Amino acid sequence: MPLEKITFVQMADAPLMKMDILEWSRHFRCFPGQGQLPLVEFACDLTRRGYCGPWSLEIFNDSFRASPNGATAKDGYRSLLWLEEQVRQRLPESRAPLFSSAELPLYAGLEFIEFAATPAQAGELGHRLTQLGFAEEGTHRSKRVALWRNGGARVVVNAQPHSWADHFHQRHGVSLCAMALRVSQSAAIVERARALGYATWQGDAGPNESPIPAVCAPDGSLIYLIEMGDDIYTRDFHLRTDVTPRDDYRVSITWHSAWKRTAAITGSSFSAPYSALRSNMSRPCPILTGWCVAWRCAVRRATFVSRSIFRKAAPRKLPVR
Repeated sequence: MPLEKITFVQMADAPLMKMDILEWSRHFRCFPGQGQLPLVEFACDLTRRGYCGPWSLEIFNDSFRASPNGATAKDGYRSLLWLEEQVRQRLPESRAPLFSSAELPLYAGLEFIEFAATPAQAGELGHRLTQLGFAEEGTHRSKRVALWRNGGARVVVNAQPHSWADHFHQRHGVSLCAMALRVSQSAAIVERARALGYATWQGDAGPNESPIPAVCAPDGSLIYLIEMGDDIYTRDFHLRTDVTPRDDYRVSITWHSAWKRTAAITGSSFSAPYSALRSNMSRPCPILTGWCVAWRCAVRRATFVSRSIFRKAAPRKLPVR
C-alpha cells in the first residue's frame, strides 16, 4: 500500500490462539507487548517507510472495559511508549522522534513479598507461615514489621499503623501489598518509571536504616528496588540468633487451598494482586519448589504491570515479562 494512503493506524496485540476469529478479536485483544503478534516489526516497517501519523489502540477486551478507565488509559499510553522504544532500538538510524529512557539495569530476582495486616492478623498469619515451614527471623528496628524466612524465601508481615501497608489494608484486608526486587542501579529504574508515567514512593527511614525507593503499581501495591549487595536485613532488623529457619520442608501442598485458609483469618478475601499470584499455583508442589514458582509468578505480575521497566536481561534467567 502506498504510504500516502495510510493516514491513521489502529492496532492491538493478542495471544496466539486457535479459535473463532470473531471471538478471539472481541475478547482477547490487549496492549502492545502483552500478546504475541509481531507489532514491533509492523511498527518498524511503517516507521522505515516514513509514516508519522497518529497511532491508536483499538482494544475490545472485557477485562479492560470493566476496569477503571484512568488506570487502563495510562497503561495503554505506556504500551505505546514501549513500542516506540522497541522501534528506536531496532532502527537506531531513524530520525523519527521516538521515545527513549534510562538504560535497563540488571535484575537479579525477587527478594521478598510483603503482606499487610493488623497486629492481631499478623499473629495469625505468622502461625500459618510456621505451618508452612517458615521461622520468624527478626523484627524491624523501628516499625511493627516481622521478617519470616524458609531457605531463600522471605516474607515480610507489615502491621505498622499509618503506613502504606496500613492504607492498603484498609482497602483490601489481609493482602499482598508489596514485593521487593534485587536490581542494579535502582535510581535508573526510578527515572525510567517516571518517564513511563508511574508514580514513585519512598517511605520514612529511621537512623541507620535503609531508604528503599519503590514504584507504585496501578493496583496500589509497591515494587521495592533493592541494590545488589545491599544487606538491608542486618541494618534494618533485629535478627534473632536463637532461631534457624528451616530449608528442608518437603510437604506437598496446594497453594490455592492453603492461602485460602489464611484468608479465613478475618473473613476477608485477598486482593486482586494476590489472587493473580495464587491463580498460577493450582497444582500440588513441595513448599520450596512452590516458593520458587510463586517467586516467578510474582515477578510475572510485577513485570506485567511495569513490563517496560524490567523488559530485558536477568542474570538468573527468571522470566521477566
